[in-house]
Amino acid sequence: MANWVIPNEGKILWLQRGIFTTGVSAAENYLLKGFSSATTVGDASTLADFTISTFTGYSDVAIAHTDFPAPTITANVAISTAPDALFTCTGGGPQNLVGCLLVGATSGKIIAGVNFDAVRVMNAGSTETVTPTLKFKTFA
Repeated sequence: MANWVIPNEGKILWLQRGIFTTGVSAAENYLLKGFSSATTVGDASTLADFTISTFTGYSDVAIAHTDFPAPTITANVAISTAPDALFTCTGGGPQNLVGCLLVGATSGKIIAGVNFDAVRVMNAGSTETVTPTLKFKTFA
C-alpha cells in the first residue's frame, strides 16, 4: 500500500490538537471511508472531492482515537498503527475501491488518506483489509 497522505485540513487539525489549545476541541473519533472515485489524495483534498463507496455490504469503519496506541520510534519516525479495518462486499458489484480516508467523525475533515497501489474490484464475497498507520518524521 502507498504511503498515507495528510491533506492540509488534516495538517491544521494535527497541529491544533498537538500544540495549540484554540480553534479545536479535544481529540475526536474517526471513520475510515472507502472511496470509488479515481481521485488522488493530495494536499488540497477535502471529503467533497471523493465518491464514497456504495457496494452492497459497505459501511464506514468506526475507529476510536484510543485505538491508535502510543507511538513508537523506529529509525527516527514516530509510528502509530490502529487495528486492521475490514471492508466487505456482500453482494452485487463490481465496484472499484480506489483507496480510503480517515475522517474526523465530528469535524468531517480528512485526517489522512491513501490511494491503493492497485484498484481493488469489489464483487460479492470480496474483502479488503486496511491497516491505518500514521507516521511523523520531520518538520521545518
